[in-house]
Amino acid sequence: MSLGGWDGKYSRQNGEYQGVPASGNIVTIRDFDWYKRVGDDLIQNWVTIDMVDLFNQMGIDLFDRMHRQHELRKRGIKWWDLPVEGMGENLAGLSLAADGRRKF
Repeated sequence: MSLGGWDGKYSRQNGEYQGVPASGNIVTIRDFDWYKRVGDDLIQNWVTIDMVDLFNQMGIDLFDRMHRQHELRKRGIKWWDLPVEGMGENLAGLSLAADGRRKF
């Protein structure tokens, strides 16, 4: 038997997280817990965290970032080799010169 439930936590983003600088804003972390039960024992627990929502609250659109990375890959540019300080901030405004080098 399995059971699950949504959970929500609140926190203030006081430090850098995954390259996103601290904003000091309160963010909500939504997650869903699934538990597997055998008899009276909970034997497994899976937790999924809504990272898309979390990063949106920090000003990062992960789907837009993924689209831009895909466009770079289609041009043969290895986006992971580009110097990006901060996750998404610089990539979101990324424009490239004809030779594939980054323009500011």
